Amino acid sequence: MPKAFVYTHIRGFDEEVLRGGIPQGHVILIRGASGTMKSSLAYYILYHNALGGLPGLYVTLEQTAGSLLEHVAALGLKATAVSDALPILDLSSKPRLPPKTDYGVAIVGCGGRHVMYQDAIEKTYADHAQLVAVCDLNLGRVEVARRRSA
Repeated sequence: MPKAFVYTHIRGFDEEVLRGGIPQGHVILIRGASGTMKSSLAYYILYHNALGGLPGLYVTLEQTAGSLLEHVAALGLKATAVSDALPILDLSSKPRLPPKTDYGVAIVGCGGRHVMYQDAIEKTYADHAQLVAVCDLNLGRVEVARRRSA
């Protein structure tokens, strides 16, 4: 049975580098330093697939949907052409928590992104949340999280 692929629509990349595209059903990580257009690349891939009839969902955690739409428009992408097939879920703003509700939060896995979650718990949501546990198979990473919390 032939493999199904999701195409990046980047000339030469699907065929020569990925050997057909991203295997359907796989999760990929686009990694790079701040400002290297990771978000633009992700949106570009989803956008071109949506134009071809493959729906997607873009989830933004840091950049607002408005800022993203302005940026991709400057790149020549017409988000209105795919708005039904490619909705944007904007989680960039601070969610409103119910008043006077306290949450005990545990972080499972202390890889590179745990700092973002730890800061959110201990700084941004300090009025509502308390870090109650940190768990990782790597005891060194647990120690780093513990020291950051002290």
